[in-house]
Amino acid sequence: MTPGFRARLVDGLLLLLLVLLPQLYFWRLFPSNPTDQKTLVDGDLNQEHFPVIVTVSRALRDGSLPLWNPYSNGGQPLLADPQAALLYPPTWWTLAGVNGFDGDSFLALERQIPLHFSLLGAFSYFLGRVLIGSRFGALLMALTFTYSGFITTYPVQQLPILRSIAWLPLQVLGLWLALERRSWGWAAFGGAMLGMAMLAGHPQTVFQESIVLAVVAAVWMYQNRTVEVDHRRALWAIPALALVGVVAVGLSAIQWIPSLEFMQRSNRAEVSYGFVSGGYAFWELPLDLIAPRVLGGLPVYVGVLPLVLAGTAIALRRGHVSGLAVVLAAVGLILSLGGNSFAYSGAYRVVPGFALFRDQERAIFMFAFGVAILAGCGGALLLGELGRGDWRKLAGVRRVLRVLMLVSVAAGAALYVAHVNAEVAQEGFLRWRAIVNWFFFFVLMLAFSLGLLWMHARLSTARPLIPALAVALVILDLFSVSWDQPLQDRFPNDMFRASQMVSRTLSEIGLQRAVDEGVLDGYHGLIYGIPTINRILAMHLDRFHAATDLLPPARLFDLMNVGYVVTRETKTDGQLLLQEQFEQFNNRLYRRQGALGPAIVVPEARVVSSGSDALAAVAEPTFDPRAQVVLEDTDPAQLQRGGPGRVLSYRRGWNDVDAQVQAPQGGYLLLSEIAYPGWRAEVDGTGTPILVADYLLRALWLPAGDHQVRLSYQPASIRLGAVVTVVTLLGLLVWLGARLVRARASGPSPVATGEGVIIAR
Repeated sequence: MTPGFRARLVDGLLLLLLVLLPQLYFWRLFPSNPTDQKTLVDGDLNQEHFPVIVTVSRALRDGSLPLWNPYSNGGQPLLADPQAALLYPPTWWTLAGVNGFDGDSFLALERQIPLHFSLLGAFSYFLGRVLIGSRFGALLMALTFTYSGFITTYPVQQLPILRSIAWLPLQVLGLWLALERRSWGWAAFGGAMLGMAMLAGHPQTVFQESIVLAVVAAVWMYQNRTVEVDHRRALWAIPALALVGVVAVGLSAIQWIPSLEFMQRSNRAEVSYGFVSGGYAFWELPLDLIAPRVLGGLPVYVGVLPLVLAGTAIALRRGHVSGLAVVLAAVGLILSLGGNSFAYSGAYRVVPGFALFRDQERAIFMFAFGVAILAGCGGALLLGELGRGDWRKLAGVRRVLRVLMLVSVAAGAALYVAHVNAEVAQEGFLRWRAIVNWFFFFVLMLAFSLGLLWMHARLSTARPLIPALAVALVILDLFSVSWDQPLQDRFPNDMFRASQMVSRTLSEIGLQRAVDEGVLDGYHGLIYGIPTINRILAMHLDRFHAATDLLPPARLFDLMNVGYVVTRETKTDGQLLLQEQFEQFNNRLYRRQGALGPAIVVPEARVVSSGSDALAAVAEPTFDPRAQVVLEDTDPAQLQRGGPGRVLSYRRGWNDVDAQVQAPQGGYLLLSEIAYPGWRAEVDGTGTPILVADYLLRALWLPAGDHQVRLSYQPASIRLGAVVTVVTLLGLLVWLGARLVRARASGPSPVATGEGVIIAR
């Protein structure tokens, strides 16, 4: 066996470990014994992401492209919703297993979680091999980052974050190699990986990953500012970073252009500083860092040994990579404080992007990323050649750890006394027992870490065991703290059940819609295919949001053709159809009167100058939507008067609407469908403009006579995005082909020696 083959075999085995570990971490989601099975706790995955993916599956089974979602809030974009991630390749794999809202379909979505943990672990290992140059260091880095507190909490429930962040290591890898080798190809690779993250569906994470790449470029420029051979070397970072951005934006344009159009018209278009500035309190960071299940939460936690090794790397002060990691960790900590730090407040005011996203504590992944790199560097340095000064510094690290150990034991003793007193008083006993339990887990991990450093210093014959012991300790630490946190005792088939109420609503609702007041599973009818009015989805149209706030409910329900109400309250303005007991609740289904129907012919119109004026007009108590439509952006001189009419038939498809209408004197056809760009209308085969009516809805003028009306969703934003993506992809392929032709014409390159990695300097 040659040395090169042996090295590749070891790398392959370590990668296999990282790929298979998520199956161990998430074994309760997919156990061999069905009675052991659990599911994730209720959250975004089952309340939003799963209903959306089920809706996409229905559209595809019906032979339609999933461009428009007709089931939520009177209709809203589907492909343009970034969290749907319909153009992200792993979503296609999931869709192959989604056939409804049964348990197997839900498991098909849950399988994306271990898949992306495997990707993140493997990609982090690749990056570690390049940055650190040590298999042991790369493995420690991959384990620390992949199973850090942040990755195992937020992203597990909010799948788009996990999908996006899985590609971060390859983004940094591409940019780093582009900078070190002055390679356009590696810059394009980093851009492609950033583009993949953009397709994965979480714009905030992509924005924060862009900050990581900017930090990498800035630190690299600073570290190379005095290179004597080429004074312009540092400036190479600017075009390299620009190419990363251009490639990412171009490849993902098919998603982000329609998503941008949607976001500009959504409830997220204008948000306040108070809404977006949330972050960690100062006291949370140290508590979460050392003992997350004592008083704090998990996202800041990176493990005890990784912290010790990170401190070791800082103490030994070696290499540009360690400096980069320190900066990344510091930036992540500062940004995660949100409005508690002036740094975020200033960025909110002057830096584009900081005013768009909430929950700034999610930036803590940068801290975990930086600490993971430092832990890998520290582990690699321990196994390397150390000078006399290095041994003195390591002795200082051990002294600090011994003091911390003594303080921790004393603190643990105090907690135990408080636990005993709580047991006597029977007040808060269980909580105190958990605190004592997990604090001593921290003490145990600290003791093991100190023992490893002692073994390294005093037992030279045992040093070959240190890598295996360190890896086992990191896995034990991170897995023990977090693996069971997102799980609940619930079988996948019990997540969603078509109750008698759901079946009754589906059988009767027809073209009407329902209002769900927090009764249906998932808090909306989307999972069952019930057209529903609510604001549960994270993104919905801003006009719908404003209308639900400012219009009287009865007026809104009439306009939106609401014929049914699912509630736990007693209603006096509807017919009670069904009562159904659920746990301690009494669920009720009411039929209401007064809805306009899917479409009506309105004889005349009124013009207002703005959307706010339209909303005010529709809210007036005397307003009658059957007698008059309120139009915006229309020349009053072009208004026409019609008369009564009838809608003979109406069909609502996924991306189209068909109606047969009798309008003997002409009139305005008012459709109970949300107005949105990209819809086109034809009357008897001739194009006609769509008007924004009654603040929310679509309308069009019909001349006198009988008409066949057709509306179809053909958004220009998707076509433009597709063109940009195809042109970018073709450009990259042509460039790659030209490079291959030139390389073949110039003959074989000299054989490189060594492993081809860049060692931490």
